[in-house]
Amino acid sequence: MSQSLSPRQLRSFRVELEELLAEAPAPGAPGGEACRNALARLDAGVFGVCSVCGEFIELNRLVASPTETLCLSCRTAPQRRHERE
Repeated sequence: MSQSLSPRQLRSFRVELEELLAEAPAPGAPGGEACRNALARLDAGVFGVCSVCGEFIELNRLVASPTETLCLSCRTAPQRRHERE
């Protein structure tokens, strides 16, 4: 398991997500819902944890997409299964 996020990193992600949410075009917009879900994961203490395997999501993935819910292994697992078939 990789290292968890520091309090400073978590605060930075919170600010970024709140800014993205403020810029969301409408209450039902997909980006807005993803930001609200990510903020809820921050509040629950599980932000940055893969929703499938429970491992930490790679920091570079979170930086690129702070609403990401899957680690790289779980994100690519369906693709790998398909390639084997």
